[in-house]
Amino acid sequence: MAKTRRVGLSVGDLATLFQTLHSWEGQAASLVSSSQIPSATSPTLDSIAQNTLNAPQAQMSPTGFAALVSYLQTEKKHMKIIPVPDMSPHQH
Repeated sequence: MAKTRRVGLSVGDLATLFQTLHSWEGQAASLVSSSQIPSATSPTLDSIAQNTLNAPQAQMSPTGFAALVSYLQTEKKHMKIIPVPDMSPHQH
């Protein structure tokens, strides 16, 4: 929570952001833990991520959303993508 203060969001925008992230966490966890075979109408991680990005834009104030996007673009410079290790069985 302390890191979100640097973004400069209002209390309402911050609540919207946390609600959106909490919803994303639940949806993603549900999808990952589901043992059902996905159907054509099942959500995918991509669709959940896209919905998560759309929600704050629709619900936050324009100033708050602009501040969030600006902050994220600045922080992306410090992010690294770590490749997922190949967990498939190999025959040696």
